[in-house]
Amino acid sequence: MQRLLRKQVYLTAKQAKRINRRAKIDAVAEAQIIRLALDYGLDILETSQDEQRQRAYARLIAFSNEVAARGPVVGGRSWTRDELYDRGLR
Repeated sequence: MQRLLRKQVYLTAKQAKRINRRAKIDAVAEAQIIRLALDYGLDILETSQDEQRQRAYARLIAFSNEVAARGPVVGGRSWTRDELYDRGLR
């Protein structure tokens, strides 16, 4: 695991809410969502679109594998796939 450095940032209420919601959906720490979003944003600024897409896809696959390796969420999910479709989150 990489060494992590502590940084303090100020977020808007909307940003904090979005981060919290995404972390709950993915069952990961809010810090992980922030790191992923920061990497994605920096990739956009630093790379061409093709390189950016390839790197983003590789990170997505790695993240998906990491979440899958954790196994089922303790206590189960509070939603069903059909409920997500009903909410338009396809």
